[in-house]
Amino acid sequence: MVSPQILCELFAVITDKRRVEHPTSSQEAAEICLDLLECLEIEKVNPTLAAAREAFGLADELELTGADIFDCFMAATAKENGIEAIYTENTRDFEIYSFLSVLNPLGSDPLT
Repeated sequence: MVSPQILCELFAVITDKRRVEHPTSSQEAAEICLDLLECLEIEKVNPTLAAAREAFGLADELELTGADIFDCFMAATAKENGIEAIYTENTRDFEIYSFLSVLNPLGSDPLT
């Protein structure tokens, strides 16, 4: 499953020379993201107003600040859609969500 936020984060990472050795052009990154968005084999998950309410409630409860809200919003969207596990290199930022299992597809140690 993929959400618009995940595709935006993918675009941000693959076009950023500070994060990848050989960044992708904006045009190519947009094509990749649109291909994923239009792929019929990948289920799309869209956040709702309820997910936003859940995210802001969690942010208050967990005393999150700054950019932590973005991962919180992703976790709330997953919860709303019955997703129980996510794959990410960014395991540390998701371990605070008891309703979500977090798996690193590239290894057992968190990379970020």
